[in-house]
Amino acid sequence: MLGTILKTIEMKQILAIICILFFSRSALAQEQSVTDIIKSVKTTYGNLNTYFDSGKVVSSFYDLPHLFSSAKLFKTSYSSNGLLNFEYYELGVSNSLYVINKSNNKVQSWWGITNEIKTYPSLNVPLAAATGVSSTSSILIPKLLLTKEVSAKSIFETIVEPKYIRKELINGTSCFVIGAKGKLDEDIQIWIGDKDFLLRKVMTDKKVKNFRVKATLQFFPYQPLKSNNSLFVFKPNRQIEL
Repeated sequence: MLGTILKTIEMKQILAIICILFFSRSALAQEQSVTDIIKSVKTTYGNLNTYFDSGKVVSSFYDLPHLFSSAKLFKTSYSSNGLLNFEYYELGVSNSLYVINKSNNKVQSWWGITNEIKTYPSLNVPLAAATGVSSTSSILIPKLLLTKEVSAKSIFETIVEPKYIRKELINGTSCFVIGAKGKLDEDIQIWIGDKDFLLRKVMTDKKVKNFRVKATLQFFPYQPLKSNNSLFVFKPNRQIEL
């Protein structure tokens, strides 16, 4: 009888050890998988000859007496031949258009609110300067494309404890979903195409002073049917039709 009990206890201990080893290896495999996914994203953007997207970011401000939100539309055109054009504007604000452009070895920006054209030695300063007002859309993708020219940290350099969550379909594209924490009080989720390793969606939720901001950025990468140099032309002095 005693021998049977001891054998039962030993079997339970062995099963417990096997379970611990299994889940430990599964966790290690997931961690390695996330590391590989992030590495593939960085490599993909770094090797692109051209990149084009349009997108939208919706920011919701809460933990306030009166909740409110704002929406911005943006687009990016990039060529490894030294060309970039980034634009964004806030929906409902006709003079909110912000243009950052690099073409003909010249970097310029124009913002409808100040109605002033500025020139810079590189893209580093104008992209960083627009980070806040563009709800990070000016820096998130351009940093991945221009790792050497833009000194700001990429989203993958600002997160900690990245974890694979699941796969999910975003606008018809199968995506890896990664969850992480920001270095400040911030929750982050990133949707990455599981075939092309391009970002499709980013959600952040962070505390700012005495309230919180939840931002959802959606990216729609595309490839023009034919070469279109007009996408890289600097076009200031425009208003958005409401």
